[in-house]
Amino acid sequence: MNLGSYKIAQQLKTRGLFAFIELSVELTQAYSTIEITYEAQLDRTWKIAIEFGASYFLQNIKVSNKHTRGIKICIKQFHGNEVDTTSVLVSIVTIKALMDALKVDIYKEPFIDTATLIYGFPL
Repeated sequence: MNLGSYKIAQQLKTRGLFAFIELSVELTQAYSTIEITYEAQLDRTWKIAIEFGASYFLQNIKVSNKHTRGIKICIKQFHGNEVDTTSVLVSIVTIKALMDALKVDIYKEPFIDTATLIYGFPL
């Protein structure tokens, strides 16, 4: 399994962004199958955001072997807080950590505009 992580910690006036995730991942031959295990204790809200991020990543991954379309993920660590962490931010951080672990790009990479605190998922 490949290890990856992503962290954002940004303050803009009175608003902040914070989320950190560390994970291990491997692609599988099981078409559209997403298997996620958690070594870290997480609130259900964050798990749903991680699941969405994994699904978005799998739908948009650029891989040479088109038959490799499943994914196994183990969440090693997750840190967030009630004030500066949102579900959308957790989804994006998950996608960026998966890209880091597998050293791949995705077709529609989401972004975070830290100057305006706007998140975006391209169509």
